[in-house]
Amino acid sequence: MDRSAWNGKFKMTEQRNVEEFLGKLGVPAAQIKAIKAMELTNEITSAGDDYTMKQTSGGKENIMKVTLDKESTVQTLDGMVLKGVVTIDANNEMWGKYEDGIVEHMVIDKDGVITDKITKDGTCLVRLFKRC
Repeated sequence: MDRSAWNGKFKMTEQRNVEEFLGKLGVPAAQIKAIKAMELTNEITSAGDDYTMKQTSGGKENIMKVTLDKESTVQTLDGMVLKGVVTIDANNEMWGKYEDGIVEHMVIDKDGVITDKITKDGTCLVRLFKRC
């Protein structure tokens, strides 16, 4: 699978372990409730090693830009600011290694389903996205 498989629009179909993961990050309960209820769409585009991820939910939009293998600072749709490095390995799996020990691992299968796992201190948030 080549890197172009990452390009496209994806809708979140499932998320697991939201409360435990976000609670560990110190996110207030009311915000966790809103995050659990959101309908998230993620549109990914690339030009060479430059990737743009446009997140949309409930009329809110957030754009994150990264260059593979270079440190970037991104802000998530819920306002969290992360500094780290994003890579794509030989298996076409995307990895984000951020400060504070947060690791994101994204895999896209042949059917265009992304499994996004974000881990901190042994607790893992899992989100599934299906190509629109």
